Amino acid sequence: MLTSRDRATIEVAQSGLYEVSFGFFGKRRPTIQLVVNGDPVLSAVTAVGPTVYHPPRSRDAVGVTGQTCRDYLSLPAGARVQLSFSNGEASTSQGFINLKKL
Repeated sequence: MLTSRDRATIEVAQSGLYEVSFGFFGKRRPTIQLVVNGDPVLSAVTAVGPTVYHPPRSRDAVGVTGQTCRDYLSLPAGARVQLSFSNGEASTSQGFINLKKL
């Protein structure tokens, strides 16, 4: 993994099929974008889907609302994978990414 201030990049060594899963959680649902070699390839937006998320009732409530995704990518050797997200509260949000070669 390559890192710089406020940015992390995963560089894959081998070409092939990969399973990618990620999620971000906070008081508001985020918009997430998966970027490969600088190009956006997948977006997880806050549109209402089959699950309806309700905001916390008080400002002191811990945020558990989130957005998760699992998908599959065909990546070339040396591909650089990044995630970006926004929900207006980056300092109190948490997230993860999992990239697994199949």
